[in-house]
Amino acid sequence: MAVSIVDLNDRPGPRSALIALKLPEILVQGIIDISIGLGPQTVLMDSQDGMGDFRYLRNSIDDGDFFNGSELKEFTAHAGTHVDAPGHFVNEAYHANKGIHQLNLNVLNGAVLIIEVPDETNITAAALEALHIPQGTIRVIFKTLNTKKKLMTQTAFEPGYTAVTKDGAEWIVKRGDIRLVGLDYMSIAIYDDLTGPHVALLTDEIIPLEGLVLEDVEPGLYELQCLPMKLVNSDGAPTRCILR
Repeated sequence: MAVSIVDLNDRPGPRSALIALKLPEILVQGIIDISIGLGPQTVLMDSQDGMGDFRYLRNSIDDGDFFNGSELKEFTAHAGTHVDAPGHFVNEAYHANKGIHQLNLNVLNGAVLIIEVPDETNITAAALEALHIPQGTIRVIFKTLNTKKKLMTQTAFEPGYTAVTKDGAEWIVKRGDIRLVGLDYMSIAIYDDLTGPHVALLTDEIIPLEGLVLEDVEPGLYELQCLPMKLVNSDGAPTRCILR
């Protein structure tokens, strides 16, 4: 019986999905964590010094308390591996309370296609056409030169990262089937135009998933599990993401 990628959104699984797409089979053993750990040296947008000291012990056993209790300070909602809500770049959506807590978990979880983008190539409309993404793909994650450069594990922010251009975002919107787009650096949009790609995607309520660590991930079809912090009305939230 023929299996389509649409069917696989109800029955996610790397083996049968890859057969359907005629892609090389990737034998996925257990869980692959594709989220970055949050610490003082974790890369932060526009910072050369990383996140810095954002966690401190409010209560300490060493100081005589009966427990250790940490507190977070000056912690951005777009730290590390994170998800954007429509209100991040669309002000009407922000005032309509279209925050992280209202994102569709059915979109954030399910079959996802990991695609490797050619080196030195931003994700333009032309580049997307050349990738031949199968019709019916709901979730796609782009593995780019950012991963080869190991940008997510470097402290200093690199503005010359690979990402989606405005016409690339418009191409995704026009496709109509893709509802989640992931990338291996801190912004889905190129640094020279942060607004255009974000507005195009978020106006159509396509979910950007940013800051992914893909060094141990081969291209292919996987099951994505992604649960961002349920921050009410927030324009973004850190998330733990895994592949199976």
